[in-house]
Amino acid sequence: MKKSSIFLLFVSIWLSAEGIPAQTRTFSKQPQILLGLKLDRSASLTFVDVDGDSDLDGDGDCDVVVANDSAPNQIYRNDGKGRFSLAGVIGPEVEPTRGVKLADMNGDGMLDVLVTNRGTENGIYLNEGNLKFAKKRGFGTRDDATISLSVADVNQDDYPDLVLANRNGQENAVYLNDSKLSFSKSYPFGEGNDQTLAVAIADMDGDGHLDIVTANIGEANGVYFGNSTGFFDDGIRFGRPEGKTYSIIVMDMDKDGDQDIVIGNVGMQNAVYFNDGTGRNFVEVRFGGLEDNTYGIAVGDVNSDGFPDIGVANSDGLNGIHINIASTPQKKLTI
Repeated sequence: MKKSSIFLLFVSIWLSAEGIPAQTRTFSKQPQILLGLKLDRSASLTFVDVDGDSDLDGDGDCDVVVANDSAPNQIYRNDGKGRFSLAGVIGPEVEPTRGVKLADMNGDGMLDVLVTNRGTENGIYLNEGNLKFAKKRGFGTRDDATISLSVADVNQDDYPDLVLANRNGQENAVYLNDSKLSFSKSYPFGEGNDQTLAVAIADMDGDGHLDIVTANIGEANGVYFGNSTGFFDDGIRFGRPEGKTYSIIVMDMDKDGDQDIVIGNVGMQNAVYFNDGTGRNFVEVRFGGLEDNTYGIAVGDVNSDGFPDIGVANSDGLNGIHINIASTPQKKLTI
């Protein structure tokens, strides 16, 4: 996949519906920072806080895990000066890996590695220290087409659960942690045949329970509202019905106290959905080129102004960062 570019950022001016305040933030018309070359093919990018959030070996700096399709998944050790060297691989398996997630699954204070596979059982590799990992502990089924996952305690029992995004017409699923990492109890969420490429977890409606936000292709995206048992309702749809969303992040982009949604699309403009606080009504602000192919997004405050900015990984163009700026106040109209 080639490193894609954000060309001119076109921001549409949207009228807000009655009861939804017009958003006060927008994004730079052009990416203020360009990353990589047009010849590259980028599938994702991440803003990393190098204070240990991804420290696999406990030496105080940020290490890297690379997920590969039909090649070994690799670990790169940071020497503390931003120089990385290949330090090993995650397990002996060579699988159709689509994603990797770092999380402390067994409460020992060390980050473990979770890999998602398309057409092969997913796996957890527990961190044993010094960049050594235990053998694979499978979860899901052997024919799952899992593209990505999120880790969160959805039923509030103090154990991390797994939320899976599946393709190939398979049901998305929540796997509950039984405290022994067996994940034998699971249940579906969504329509049953969604083409979901990414999931995010956050409390979208402010009721104290985690909700699931899905990025779909061929249909609108979704928000599924949770309760204290870890089950989720039928949810609501947002975005364009012919959507082609490949990546999604939830973050308070306008600093108003609720969670907004940032999506990366392929073949259409990307967008931010500003939440009115209910998790059910959004104001959409589009950004990026009309035909950008954004496979990955990241958010972070790159200019230290207190507002998160948006980085995009595009195919067939340059990657870039769009700066979060104040918008001109809009007159509230009823439509």
